[in-house]
Amino acid sequence: MALDCIDCGEEIDPNRACLGYRRCLSCGETVAQQVAQERASRCVPSYNKGPLQPLSSDPRTARRQLLDAGLKTGKSLEGED
Repeated sequence: MALDCIDCGEEIDPNRACLGYRRCLSCGETVAQQVAQERASRCVPSYNKGPLQPLSSDPRTARRQLLDAGLKTGKSLEGED
């Protein structure tokens, strides 16, 4: 039984399907590039130990991380939107 790509509908290589992939190489590459660009845009100046601090892709979690960073530096970020 052959599996089809969830994006374009083309048949997925059986070896790739056995590894659990549900996208063909072409669609998988496109999605991977989008995820990489999104993650690259989610870096802010760190509160310590380096120039950048990665944030979660979930906006609520990212906000909490920023608020926690403010608590660690002694600066309150509450109320600042």
